[in-house]
Amino acid sequence: MKLFIILFLLSSSLLFAKDKIPKHILEKYDSVDYWKEDKFLVVNKEGKYGYLDENYKEIIPLIYDSANFFRDGIAAVKLKGKWGAINPEGELVIPITYERGFGFRDNKAVVIFNGKEGIIDRENKVLVDFKYDEIRYSMEGGFHSVSVKEKYGYINDSGILVIPLIYDKASEFYEGLAVVKKGNTNFIIDKQNQITKELKYDSVNIRFYDHFFP
Repeated sequence: MKLFIILFLLSSSLLFAKDKIPKHILEKYDSVDYWKEDKFLVVNKEGKYGYLDENYKEIIPLIYDSANFFRDGIAAVKLKGKWGAINPEGELVIPITYERGFGFRDNKAVVIFNGKEGIIDRENKVLVDFKYDEIRYSMEGGFHSVSVKEKYGYINDSGILVIPLIYDKASEFYEGLAVVKKGNTNFIIDKQNQITKELKYDSVNIRFYDHFFP
């Protein structure tokens, strides 16, 4: 028997309001994307991205290879295969040095540098060193799952390893609990790394975004 625990977070905030965008704007660009919590539109023309304001004026030129929506006054942009971030004035606030797009949560972002993941703040200060193969940033209680060479554990906000890298899989924590796998057995653990329940299934396939089960 297999247990599939899947949660899709479908954000009602992400809307494409093309019926409200003037026809000449839609015809001018190859794509026009809009997020209702952002006053800017992301536009694409011949593979280059930039931004329009709420009056459809081009405020940030189409010079980027990819561009994300603004969130809390910052947007990730890609140029020549690397990612950084800009403010609404188009000024570079995070240097274009990272190897994957990113967004900030709780003023922190998981980024990749030289093939390893770490955590930076909005001033590009490194909060967690670049030494992990994967980091899943969690908003709950500063416990973030990390992996090195396919072994998983947890760090706190200061980057200290609080649960050792002993698991073969590990979810984010939700309401003080997480699902982990060791060998062929799946467990629910608490933040003290104490097993609260063994899951009696042949396998547990878990896809996480922000929350899972109960």
